[in-house]
Amino acid sequence: VVGREGMFLLGNTLLVIMAAVTLVGTTLPVITSAFTTRPLSVGAPFYNSVVAPMGLLLAGVMAIGPILVYGTAAAGSLRRGLVIPSIITAAIVGLAALSGIHHPWALTTLAIAVLAVAIILLTFDTAARSQMRRAGLGPFLATLRVIDSNHRRYGGQLTHLGVVLLLLGIAGSSLYSTHDSVTLAPGDTIQAGRYQLRLERIADERRANYTTVTATVSLIGRDGATRTLSPERRFYDKAEGASSEVAIRSGLREDLYIALSGWENGGARVALEVLINPLVMWIWIGTVVIILGALFALPRHLLPRPRLAAERLNRAAETPRRPRPDAVAQPVMERS
Repeated sequence: VVGREGMFLLGNTLLVIMAAVTLVGTTLPVITSAFTTRPLSVGAPFYNSVVAPMGLLLAGVMAIGPILVYGTAAAGSLRRGLVIPSIITAAIVGLAALSGIHHPWALTTLAIAVLAVAIILLTFDTAARSQMRRAGLGPFLATLRVIDSNHRRYGGQLTHLGVVLLLLGIAGSSLYSTHDSVTLAPGDTIQAGRYQLRLERIADERRANYTTVTATVSLIGRDGATRTLSPERRFYDKAEGASSEVAIRSGLREDLYIALSGWENGGARVALEVLINPLVMWIWIGTVVIILGALFALPRHLLPRPRLAAERLNRAAETPRRPRPDAVAQPVMERS
């Protein structure tokens, strides 16, 4: 059950169930509209309560994938392989809880991510040390040789790591996002998360085919560094209504979005929408890692294989060559 074959079956079963639930949820309004005048629909809470737990379980299965083996010894191998990664995971999750992260889903996602990274690094370190002892290589060459020895294995591990990073980004941005609607006068300052926002001014400007109203907002970090963000509202000549140009500050820790939603008395009071989404960048990083892992798994080898090449040359030298049919000497016919 805890072997590679059992976990492979569990992972595929979870994928099928998640796909089926998503399909039913998205097509439910169309299906129910054929039988009633009030179609049923489901929203984000349904998917969060049904699909999200299965997604975390699937991520957990993927995290322990590198230490799964076939056969009756799978349970013992899994226990031995989980000892050190579990200690590392418990320590980091404990530090996260002490730092103020208390949401169960956030801690669970963090635990899965740390466990996956720890298992991958430890299994890779074991393989590299074995290569160093067996082939007498240095750490760098041994690392390259291990990576190139099995593209499918390490490409798959890289893909699994990308999925875990993506789930970590989704969990952070979903559970800890904040949204504030504020009204400021020029010179006012508010606190938004770990930032101070100060409205400097608001001004309008005529451009090629539209008029823009721009608010200049100073973003003051805890270290005192100041950065300027400029959300806009654009009024195009040939379009009804206005469009918003959101000012964005992206980082590994979080993304900050500021939108200009309105103003009054010629800019004496300005309404801003301030949204903070943690870990959004990790969604993109995880996606890139998934693509790189899939591409890396395609070729068999990238580095030359000197030992295999020497063996082929030796076999070729030991194999007797057969004469070509056209090279066989023809008997000379005697003239009568």
